[in-house]
Amino acid sequence: MKKTSAVFLAGRLSDAADEFILAELRREGLTDLMPSHGDIFSALFAEDGQPMSVVAAKTHRTKSTVTALADRLQKSGYIERRKRVGDARVVGLYLTEKGRALEPIFQGISERLGERLTQGMAPEEVTALENLLQKGLRNF
Repeated sequence: MKKTSAVFLAGRLSDAADEFILAELRREGLTDLMPSHGDIFSALFAEDGQPMSVVAAKTHRTKSTVTALADRLQKSGYIERRKRVGDARVVGLYLTEKGRALEPIFQGISERLGERLTQGMAPEEVTALENLLQKGLRNF
């Protein structure tokens, strides 16, 4: 197979997306959040109270990474750890009111990020890009 720059370009795209997200967070006055926190919020917006191990699996991160991210989010008042209803042996991550209030902000940032990425692309090009990225990811 011929040499490809796809991995390099994917890395640059990831870096550019992180820079965009960070700038948007700062524009919203959220100086205590980083792009890496987004996966945790996304998982909890979808289903609040998930155990750390489930959040780790859904975000494709190690449990120790999720623990470190959750520690910072808890310290900033966005989430709390509580025993889960129905199984007091399991500790879940729960959004606080402050954390839940971020959902529309995160949705807006996500929409603007998608618009930036696909600017100047035809709908079929966006679909092709998504399909090719999914195919590449499946190879791993």
